[in-house]
Amino acid sequence: MNTRQNGDGRDNEPSIVFLDESRARDSMLTGSKASNLATLVGEDYEIPHGFVVTTKACRLIEESNGQLPDDLHEQIEAALQELGEGSSAVRSSAVSEDLAGSSYAGQYETFLDVRGVDEVCNAVARCIEAASADRIDAYERARGEESEGDMAVLVQRFVDADAAGVAFSANPVTGERDETIVSVVEGTGERLVSGEADAQDWVVEQGSARCQSGGKEIITAEQVSNVAELADKLEERFGTPQDVEWAWKDDVLHLLQVRPITALPRAPEYDIPEGVTLQKDVVHYPEQLTPFGASMLTSQMETAIAEVASTFGLLLDGFKQHCIGGEIYTQAVPLGGKQGPAPPWWVIGILSRVHPAFRKRMAAARRVIRSGLLESLPKRWNDEWRSEFKETCAQMRTVELQALSDEELVEHLDEAIELLDRGHKIHFELFVPYVVALCELTSTCRQLLGWDLLKALELVDGLSTFSSEPTRALGELADELRHNSDARQVIERGGADVVERLREVAPEAADAFEEYCEEYGWRTPNYDSGARALAERPELLASLLADAFDAAPVDEVVERLSDRRAAAEEEALKQLADESPDKRRRFKEVLKRAREVYGLREDNVCWTGNAPCAVIRRITKEFGRRLAQRGLLRRAEDVVYLHADKVRRCLNDDRGFDPVEIADDQRAQWAWTAVHPGPPHFGPAPEPPPDMRGLPAEGRRINRAMTWIMDHEFGTPPEPTTGDLSGVPASAGKYTGAVRVIRSEAEFDRFKPGEVLVCPVTTPSWSILFGTAGALVTDGGGMVSHAAIVAREHGIPAVLNTRTATQDLEDGQIVTVDASTGTVRIESPSEKHTPSAAPARASMS
Repeated sequence: MNTRQNGDGRDNEPSIVFLDESRARDSMLTGSKASNLATLVGEDYEIPHGFVVTTKACRLIEESNGQLPDDLHEQIEAALQELGEGSSAVRSSAVSEDLAGSSYAGQYETFLDVRGVDEVCNAVARCIEAASADRIDAYERARGEESEGDMAVLVQRFVDADAAGVAFSANPVTGERDETIVSVVEGTGERLVSGEADAQDWVVEQGSARCQSGGKEIITAEQVSNVAELADKLEERFGTPQDVEWAWKDDVLHLLQVRPITALPRAPEYDIPEGVTLQKDVVHYPEQLTPFGASMLTSQMETAIAEVASTFGLLLDGFKQHCIGGEIYTQAVPLGGKQGPAPPWWVIGILSRVHPAFRKRMAAARRVIRSGLLESLPKRWNDEWRSEFKETCAQMRTVELQALSDEELVEHLDEAIELLDRGHKIHFELFVPYVVALCELTSTCRQLLGWDLLKALELVDGLSTFSSEPTRALGELADELRHNSDARQVIERGGADVVERLREVAPEAADAFEEYCEEYGWRTPNYDSGARALAERPELLASLLADAFDAAPVDEVVERLSDRRAAAEEEALKQLADESPDKRRRFKEVLKRAREVYGLREDNVCWTGNAPCAVIRRITKEFGRRLAQRGLLRRAEDVVYLHADKVRRCLNDDRGFDPVEIADDQRAQWAWTAVHPGPPHFGPAPEPPPDMRGLPAEGRRINRAMTWIMDHEFGTPPEPTTGDLSGVPASAGKYTGAVRVIRSEAEFDRFKPGEVLVCPVTTPSWSILFGTAGALVTDGGGMVSHAAIVAREHGIPAVLNTRTATQDLEDGQIVTVDASTGTVRIESPSEKHTPSAAPARASMS
């Protein structure tokens, strides 16, 4: 039978087309995958010979419920005879597959080493069946593509490879165009795609290949360079970076597949007005925010801060929040809106008495002080708001999301967003009393006792009990399960299915595990409602629980902090014994106020921010499931790369945009920033805060406290030195141990008991690691930042604001963290190091 058929126009399309025929280049006839290869046939590439079951034939098979007509079966048999002896590789080749904007990677089927005509025909039918799946039909409809007639199947001679893999002509992680990435496995590339084998990764730059993975080389550096040359040649041929599948067989390099790289990381676009200063906020946002989370956070924060500034009489209009590639930059907006150097203190004093806007703020400050608002707000939190937020979040987590209609799900999301918005406003209302009380305590200690900030904070250390509550509860759970050998074995083994396996051998232990997860797991690790909560990572919780079996009891630290707090108070009163009664009374009053509010900050951050964010996160996952099921997203988790308003519009079928395209673009910008972080600031260097001494008493009291917290929250980085790494001493003690660099919540499971936690900075939810950490070293933060508070509550030494710890230190290095001098000394180079046990707490003297 002659399988080289003629076709006269679209009405008389052939059923079989060979790759070396010119019409095989028609993607509407053979699909994108086959047409890409057909374009290269006859050029200097080793492409396995093959043929295509065309879109016409595939339509007939689909219309026949997956049955191949007899004549098509005969044509495939004849085509296989022309290919010669050997097995075949059968792959889908859709019209819309392997395009720059829609790769469909992972959506279709591939069958390798298929033998005999019957098995090849069966594989062809299964490829068509997979392409007819609901998810792909929906994907195509959502993108405005025609599903009818857009499917073909490629049949090629199977290459039983010695080694195979993929190559990217540009770095798909960093976006670097001068790097080619080559991943290699022994045998066929399907072992890499399926996850059966781990790849050996190479980077090729300027003709030089270097292996990034350990173990014996699967192929030589020269062969890797040949693969890179192939990828680069294909990029030049098609004009864009390419994703190439290849195989080595008997020293011959075969080209199996080529397609454009989708969503290559790219630099984010932004426009900074001339003369405006934007300062990166790594203290509150140590990790990149997802576009979904940032789309809500920035506007809510701006509104909340502006309202608090007006209510409490602050001399600023607020802070504008800018998200650039997931990094948050803040722009201080002074009263009146003009950035620049602050006027001298005496000019500010005059303005506060004659300028209408300034006078209005001073009147607001007087009302706050004289009404007792600084005292009543913390009481309202303790008596009313805290339980309200905790109960509301718990109730919202019980909603069966899959049972909701689309309209009900959108309404549920809006309710959760309103809760978070209210939470941000309450958070900043509570922040002012906290800051005023702490500022007055430390300034009083400096004036009356000559104490520095760290010494003054000994008077309140241990009172932020919420900071250590998750660690304490984890320790209690470890105590409960420590002697249950079956439960302990399951927990120490870990895994995503830990709860299911625990329930099989120890149901009560599974209940206790889930109760902890419900109480402490539904909190996002930062202020991002698109970020995963701990409850979504049972394997991480199991790892932390396994570490807690051998950890030092947290109660010991609590007791020691209590003793130190009492000793500091006794020392202060002894120093003031010979002073006037007014000075002693003043000290006792400021100490009482500070102790009443000190635990307020970490407590309310959780319930006004982290917990509502986790509620939204849970709802967002359901949005992602529905949108992916309907083909509006490649995968459910891509929902976090859409802004909240676009997520709503997708579900309401009110788009006018391509959600896949937007998610790809946002992911590309996010990926670029992850490996190319932005500068510390854009525009002119940040100006120092204004001097508030000329303000009337009430306005001075509030505004001076806010400038004080800005200085000590962010910290003043020490001058760079040679030798030891220098930083801000934030929690007393000295500790020697191995370094573990943790840059985000995603890496929590890498941390081992007794290690020195080195990170950009921490948020309250990182406290789960502090129970087994030996010491803390950060790039940013100050003495009253979240990181400092949590470190002191756990009694571990901390040196913050080193600027470059995560760059200068490496996993396994032995370092000594000395908080008395604010230094980190490298004792030995990087080496494999496994702590023998959880740390004995460092001296807090």
